[in-house]
Amino acid sequence: LLANRLAADGFAVTVFDPAALGGATHALASSVSLADSLAGCLNASDIAVLIVPWPVFREIPALLHAMPRRPFVVLDCWRLLEPAALDGVADLVHLGKAPGRERPGRLLSVRKDEPSHR
Repeated sequence: LLANRLAADGFAVTVFDPAALGGATHALASSVSLADSLAGCLNASDIAVLIVPWPVFREIPALLHAMPRRPFVVLDCWRLLEPAALDGVADLVHLGKAPGRERPGRLLSVRKDEPSHR
C-alpha cells in the first residue's frame, strides 16, 4: 500500500522483499520498480523504509558504507538497525521512539520524476 501510494503521488519507488516479490507484483502499481537485490534497491533510492523485519535488512549499514552515496535516510519501523552502524552514511529514524541516540533529523527529500513542488 505504501509503495502504491508514493508512486501515485509521483515518487519514483523501488521495492525489495526477499520473501514476497514473486507474489506481490500483482498488487503493485505498474510504475513501482522491483529490485532483484537489496543493494540494487538501496542504489536506486534516497530513502529506505523497513516495513518488515527480515534479517537480510541488517546488511544495510555495510552496503551503504560500501557504495558512494548522496545523503540517505533509513526509516526503520522495527528498530533493526543501530544508529552507530549508519553513522556517516545515513540518517536513521526509528518510528515511535523519541529523539535520543539518533542524530537530529533533517528535512527529508525524495527524488521525484517531475520538478519538486514543495
